[in-house]
Amino acid sequence: MSITKRIYLDHSATTPVDKEVMAVMMPYFREKFGNASSIHGFGQESLAGIDLAREQTARFLGCAPAEVVFTSGATESNNLAVKGIIAVLKEKFPGKTPHIITSLIEHDAILEPFRELEKAGIEATYLPVDRRGLVDALELKKAIKGNTALVSIMYVNSEVGTVQPIREIGKTIRKINKRREKDWEMAGAAKKEPKPLPFFFHTDATQAVNFFNCDVDWHYLDLLSLSGHKIYGPKGVGALYVRTSVPLKAVLTGGHHEKNLRLQTFSGIQQKRP
Repeated sequence: MSITKRIYLDHSATTPVDKEVMAVMMPYFREKFGNASSIHGFGQESLAGIDLAREQTARFLGCAPAEVVFTSGATESNNLAVKGIIAVLKEKFPGKTPHIITSLIEHDAILEPFRELEKAGIEATYLPVDRRGLVDALELKKAIKGNTALVSIMYVNSEVGTVQPIREIGKTIRKINKRREKDWEMAGAAKKEPKPLPFFFHTDATQAVNFFNCDVDWHYLDLLSLSGHKIYGPKGVGALYVRTSVPLKAVLTGGHHEKNLRLQTFSGIQQKRP
């Protein structure tokens, strides 16, 4: 009788839960299972675990714990980043059409929200890539317009492994935002022109967090998505880093968790970074 042993070699798709991770999580499946929104002791015990996880995630990203929003995974994080910003802008500036930029090789969790927003009248640009799968930072700069609200470029491609020049792109966006504000202070403010809105930079770092530097300040990022199941964590758990200056509106409603970010407008929480 022959015995066939299967070997799993597709860790870019998903990973098993690490034994140490499982050991830490098991009490929350059995003994510490209270609803973290509840005020009783069981709920507060769960909340303490979530707060600890938020602090640990923040240390990895180099941000404040309050800038970490837990989600069900990178798909929800991506949808919240893309749709959440546009929802706020449409409410605040109903007569203006925001412009969003991404690449042609993004994950469907970015491309499909972009296409949905296009159908709703939002202007979208899809940047091509070269034969290595790289986005040209100069071409991205040319694509930026006065009404650009969001640029979303994935950190590492999930199929071919291309590493995008995230820091270079982030630095370019930061410089453009500063120049726009300075130009307004020099001339526009005196003419009582409205202050130009900054546009924001998001990256889907799902395939990057296991291997690359994800310090959000070093990369000049405003939003970053990640998923636990790619890094030997549990399935159904993800996070979205949201810089305090980024306005978001919830895309899922009624849950009341994560500071109501799944319920109503989230304007950012002012908290000093470590």
